[in-house]
Amino acid sequence: MNLLFLIFVFGLVAVIYWYNQKASQKRQAAILKKLEASWGKAKTEDDFNFDYISAYFDGQPVTNDVMQQIPDESIADLDFHDVFKIIDRTVSKVGQQYLYYKLRTIKNQEDVLQFNRLSKLFSNDKALRLRS
Repeated sequence: MNLLFLIFVFGLVAVIYWYNQKASQKRQAAILKKLEASWGKAKTEDDFNFDYISAYFDGQPVTNDVMQQIPDESIADLDFHDVFKIIDRTVSKVGQQYLYYKLRTIKNQEDVLQFNRLSKLFSNDKALRLRS
């Protein structure tokens, strides 16, 4: 009787694991399809809450390793939020917050060059861009 119960439990765990793997693959495929379709297009307006997105940036102390930050007063002049909507390809709220921080904070010249190199790399290499 115990052996039959163990076989049943093992079978149930195997089915649940298999189902979870299939669902995960479907979710990942849907995310990749969405990323491919949205490349170079602005996200919809309801994806953005800049009070929330800017929270990480606002919470960071200004330190000596920061060369320059785009001040709040310049955000409207630069249409920064509109530019952010086009650049943003993140799939999480935390990713949006960190991208916002990186775009508003310049640590040093090498940081800018590295960001440019990575931007070009992802722009030109579709396979790398979509790899998870």
